[in-house]
Amino acid sequence: MSSVKQQYAGIFRLLKQNKGTKTTDFINKYHKNKVLWSNKVAYLAGIIDGEGCLKIEKWGTIRLIIGMTDRKTIYWIYNNFGGNVTKQKTPKGQPFYSWRMNQGKDLFYLLLLVIPFLITKKKKLVDAFQKLIKKFEKLEHTFGKISI
Repeated sequence: MSSVKQQYAGIFRLLKQNKGTKTTDFINKYHKNKVLWSNKVAYLAGIIDGEGCLKIEKWGTIRLIIGMTDRKTIYWIYNNFGGNVTKQKTPKGQPFYSWRMNQGKDLFYLLLLVIPFLITKKKKLVDAFQKLIKKFEKLEHTFGKISI
C-alpha cells in the first residue's frame, strides 16, 4: 500500500461502505477524473457567483439556490451535482427554474470543492464555515462533559 493510500485509508474505507450514495458517487467521479470535474466545479462556481444565492441562516444552516430561465443549465447542474429543481413562472409568465441544495453532506462536500473558484461569494462562504466550525466545537465541548 502506498503512503498516500495509507494516509487516506479511512476515507477509502468510508467511500467503499457508502458506495452508491449521491455524495460518494460524486466524490469518486471527481477524484477519478479531476481535470474534467475541476472544470465542472469551476463552471458551477461562476454560476454561483453570478446567479446563485448563498443563504446563511442565523442558526448556521447553509442553503445554495440558483435560479434562472435557462432550463438546460439548471438541469445540467442537477444531473452533475444532485439537489432539487423546481419550476415556477416569472411575473411575465416565462418559465423560471430553481436549483437548490440544502444543508447536508452533499452540499458540504460541494461547497468545499467550489470555494477555491468563488470570487464574489467566497468571503460569505468562508464566514459561514467558520460559524459552523465554532458551533461544532461548542457541541463537542458540551458532549465531552456528558458522562454515561
